[in-house]
Amino acid sequence: MVTSRRGLCLTAGIALAAALLSFPWLAGPRPNPLPATFDRQTPGYAAIGDLLARLAESCRARDLGAFARCVTPAFLQRWQGKLDRAGAAIEGTALSEYAAAHGGFTRLHERPLAAGAAARQRVAMVLEAASGRTGTQAVAMVWDGERLLLDAIVQVPDVFADDADGVRELTATLLRPAVR
Repeated sequence: MVTSRRGLCLTAGIALAAALLSFPWLAGPRPNPLPATFDRQTPGYAAIGDLLARLAESCRARDLGAFARCVTPAFLQRWQGKLDRAGAAIEGTALSEYAAAHGGFTRLHERPLAAGAAARQRVAMVLEAASGRTGTQAVAMVWDGERLLLDAIVQVPDVFADDADGVRELTATLLRPAVR
């Protein structure tokens, strides 16, 4: 038992330090950093930039493991299904071709953002289509408690960035689980 004031303060200090050191591990997953609606100036938008950079680097390096850590399991399953139907396999060349088909992941930052929205762990972006394409490009992501993962990226030729109702409906669709 601690009998002196100095001993009591030392014991309390050690207990407080131990609690502060263990707190980060007890905290659990962090909440989605993006608000219900966002634009590129929103502080949480950096999580999207991080995802796009990780995707671009994994494709550039043709690193399947790194790519798999950037996407949801459902995304990988859908992509594998498409490749199977085409008689191809997930491999480094497929990564480069996939990134090129979507205009390069880091280039998504260059196109105007028609809408950005988040609900619980889901995040959606609707962008103007890449040069030479019509409509918009829709991007669905999932917050896993640590970082964003790509869940879907699709070209939507019949919804245009200036069509507020169409963009709103597309965004709502992206925020629902099981986007195909």
